[in-house]
Amino acid sequence: MMMLTSLIWHSLIKALGLFFLLLILAFIFNYQKHFKSAKNIFYFAAILLVIQLSNVVFKIPNWTAAKQTFSHFILMLCSVYPLLLLSGWFPRKTHGDRIKVLLLLVTSLLIIYLFFLIFSRLVNI
Repeated sequence: MMMLTSLIWHSLIKALGLFFLLLILAFIFNYQKHFKSAKNIFYFAAILLVIQLSNVVFKIPNWTAAKQTFSHFILMLCSVYPLLLLSGWFPRKTHGDRIKVLLLLVTSLLIIYLFFLIFSRLVNI
């Protein structure tokens, strides 16, 4: 339990450091009346924060790779998906629009997962 707490704190500190730097940049853009850029930077920072924090599940020693992957996938769906919808980067007027964003997220996660799976196997050869 102590090791997990340490992992969470380490990830939190890393994630918050980057988040606050980007947040300062967003405030600077907002102050200069570049509202759209400020909003985009804010959502980008929020998504990076969530991704960094959710990567902790891959460092839990007693969990199987399948459990880590499934947990990370659920965390991404519950956090990044709403942020993508709120960001305004994609149309979301219809259910079809929201499903397209969901499919884009799932496809992206699958491609990234397969890339890292193949890369880790090549490195371990």
